[in-house]
Amino acid sequence: MTDEEKKQLQLLYDVSKLPTGLSAEQAELLERLEEKFIADEVMPALDAHVLPLMRRLHGTFTLQVFQTAGQQRAYVKRGGDEPSQTGDHEGTPLQASEPPVAEPTNEPAAPGDEKEPKKKRQRIRPNFRFSMVGIEVGEWVTFTPTGLRVKVVSDNKVEYDGQAYKLSPFVVKFLPDDMRNKKNAYQGPKYFAYKDCTLDSLRPDANKKKTKQYEGE
Repeated sequence: MTDEEKKQLQLLYDVSKLPTGLSAEQAELLERLEEKFIADEVMPALDAHVLPLMRRLHGTFTLQVFQTAGQQRAYVKRGGDEPSQTGDHEGTPLQASEPPVAEPTNEPAAPGDEKEPKKKRQRIRPNFRFSMVGIEVGEWVTFTPTGLRVKVVSDNKVEYDGQAYKLSPFVVKFLPDDMRNKKNAYQGPKYFAYKDCTLDSLRPDANKKKTKQYEGE
């Protein structure tokens, strides 16, 4: 993420705190920048600085990092225990699991015993598309907070009152005030339903862990 993108991200956070909140376009930009911030900044920093220390302290563990608007929260799961979690975790959970690390020895490694470090692997959840869940242009979905039915007009947009919207900006504009969060930023597919199922639950990866996974040495 570039310095200019970081400045834009901070500016959008500041604007989201104002009574007027974010416009639909600003909310869409915020969503894209947050995804880039997670991919470019959060996980590489964890891999470089946090995970080596955690390996020594805990051996086998699971580290979960919850990305919320404007901040990340980390929780440690040791062995078979459940990670302790408090507060609001709305956002994208990131996860990294590490094996026990052998204590270093002074014995030289035998020729051919050197192990190649495991490659990092990263999976970023793709943006929602109606084609992911078999919904075609011309079909209708329901905005669940108000029961409003809107028409699908492209692979990632719906139409209402003659105007096309992406899902997240639509939520920003039409969500009732008593359902808004402090940052006024939302994951659009969670607020729309098709045949009584939310779009988010219909995604092919809905039953998989929505995580980015890193493996260390």
